[in-house]
Amino acid sequence: PGQKLPAELLGFRNEFNRYIRRFFEHCARRKKYDYVFISPQVNPAIIEDLALPDQTKVIWAMYDVEKVRHKRLLETKKTRVDRWFYRFEAAAACRFEKAAAAKSDGIIVVSDLDRRRFAKYYNRSDCEVLSVENGVDVDYFYAMQAGTDYKIVFVGNMGYASNAQAVRYFVKKVYPLIVKKYPQTHFYAVGANASQELKSLETDHVTVTGMVSDVRDYLKMAHIVCVPLLAGSGTKYKVLEAMACEKPVVTTSIGAEGLMVSDGKNIVIADTAQEMADNVIRLFEHPNRCLEIGKKAREFILANHDWNAVLPKIDAWVENLCCH
Repeated sequence: PGQKLPAELLGFRNEFNRYIRRFFEHCARRKKYDYVFISPQVNPAIIEDLALPDQTKVIWAMYDVEKVRHKRLLETKKTRVDRWFYRFEAAAACRFEKAAAAKSDGIIVVSDLDRRRFAKYYNRSDCEVLSVENGVDVDYFYAMQAGTDYKIVFVGNMGYASNAQAVRYFVKKVYPLIVKKYPQTHFYAVGANASQELKSLETDHVTVTGMVSDVRDYLKMAHIVCVPLLAGSGTKYKVLEAMACEKPVVTTSIGAEGLMVSDGKNIVIADTAQEMADNVIRLFEHPNRCLEIGKKAREFILANHDWNAVLPKIDAWVENLCCH
């Protein structure tokens, strides 16, 4: 309480000043840069620590809207202490986001929904905010064989509050309903920075892997990828990458937010524990349905989220910023 920045940003700023700042400023002295792209959203905390030439345009590339993400996290907290803490965090995050937006010459967001949010919350003009869909390396995340042995996979950085929350929710509320029907199933929570609390969820049916060398090894084995997010904003790489691998994805409305997906066609959306469990069970029972959704998912990624289709949007936009 009382900190200028949200707690989760303070460490990033310290790391930047300790390890990266000297190198960055050395590069800036040697060459004049037209643009500095700053991503993810934690990094605008370092702008005020740097002296940039007047002609250098600062572009803030977002994958969340902090105002939305923290509000949703607050709504999911049950205890008085958690709610007290997240009220401070949410207020600090909103102040930080507003200040960082004001310092940025341009902002890149990952969906048209987020573009409208920035325009509404921070009074930015249409020409200053660009929507560029998150992209996927479709050769790296290639079409994989369909899983057949009832393995469910979730991939994400477990140090990110929304991901840790999603794992707890799935293990405690959703997974028991699935195991009743399919006791041979196994759930893998894959990603770095798992807390001791998350590791304590491990059972004969649940594995919390910690950091892995290649997430594709787990996506390859997945029968279904579940993304049971209850909070967060922006569009989710974990969803896009699984879809690119031709895996059927079962997620919440928040997990699919900002994506032009079609429920029941190239993804499955379920917003209660019972709905999510029922949909996973139906996919287990109908392997051809799994195959169909997986194939449609990859087709969707190739059409809408291949980097070769996404990145050209930036060129004309940044040139226009230089003229203002």
